[in-house]
Amino acid sequence: MHRVEGPKPQITDGVNWIERTSAAPWQPRAGLSAVVLNEYIYVLGGSQNDDASIIGPNGRARQYYNDVWRSLDGAVWELIAPSAGWSERPGHQCEVLRQEFVCFGGFGLVENPRDVWSTSDGVEWTLLADPPWNAEDQTQVKYDFDSITVNNNDSPIIMTFGGDRETFDFADPENYLRVDDDVWVFGPAESAGLLPVMSQCAAPGLLCVADGPEPDNTQSHARAPECCPRRCSLAQTTTVTSRR
Repeated sequence: MHRVEGPKPQITDGVNWIERTSAAPWQPRAGLSAVVLNEYIYVLGGSQNDDASIIGPNGRARQYYNDVWRSLDGAVWELIAPSAGWSERPGHQCEVLRQEFVCFGGFGLVENPRDVWSTSDGVEWTLLADPPWNAEDQTQVKYDFDSITVNNNDSPIIMTFGGDRETFDFADPENYLRVDDDVWVFGPAESAGLLPVMSQCAAPGLLCVADGPEPDNTQSHARAPECCPRRCSLAQTTTVTSRR
């Protein structure tokens, strides 16, 4: 793997937008995830032609991606993994935890993926033991949600917000109603206590952290262990090397 150098991004004035490139080498796409680790910007996955079903049978087929690209400046890009260990998907998110990024969620053909993957370089991927949001089936997996990483007393946690859980079961009359307004937290096991893999409080507006320190920079949180049935560590079970 070689290092691709390019000019550092220009500092903007808070008013004008600067286009770094009008044609990155990766295929045009929506639903991708972008994350920063060390000096690099990473772009992962995504899709195009998702509206083909609206156009009709003569529209272009959906194309989903699981490639990984990186850049130092947003202008010059290199492909580091044409096919990552996880399945092609859009609508997922990746967040950085302890010098690795964790990718989860997304929209799948035909089922939404229930896996969580981590990597330190975008090439070697590890499948974690537990599904996101403690999902027991694909109807509990989200896509098009938002996420952030919160510094929790030097123990970072991921928080997710909202999301869509629709599937390809268009015969289900309630399928289109599966859009959420919930908030979840996720973090690695700590020596002082285990954070749940994913936890959510039943009461609206409350965040749940079992037996560990509460997030110190959230506007509304409460300690409610009864709403955290899962107390699992990030056990790593499978490592996959991306095809190059």
